[in-house]
Amino acid sequence: MRGARGTDWRDADLLVLDFEATSAEPRRARPLSVGWVGVGGGRVRATECGYAVVRHVDPVPAGALAVHGLTPDVVAAGRPPEEVREELGALLAGRVLVAHHAPLEVALLKGWGCDRRRCWTRWRCCDASTSGPVGRAPA
Repeated sequence: MRGARGTDWRDADLLVLDFEATSAEPRRARPLSVGWVGVGGGRVRATECGYAVVRHVDPVPAGALAVHGLTPDVVAAGRPPEEVREELGALLAGRVLVAHHAPLEVALLKGWGCDRRRCWTRWRCCDASTSGPVGRAPA
């Protein structure tokens, strides 16, 4: 598989990212948890894999908790959002973001200010559900 610019995916640094959120609607969603896997040279980098539940102090809809297998106690004890944002920002720098439903992941990252903070040096994103590029952040 080659990207839009002819780059073989095995030659790219990727961060595969999956958020679980309060809603599937990007404009209303807030992150509940996030998992990620770093890929380079066509191989998973085990030291760049992780998962975090994101702390919430406001009530989370019961349906969102149930569908993702979370409880109010687990979410209340999660990691602070700014801590998770900083970790993801460092991992995303210079990489291609790969997400199954990229509009949601991109909206959640933007909501955390990752587009303003330039987490991506070259914002590139691939939506795994369409196998296509999503876009670039403004320069």
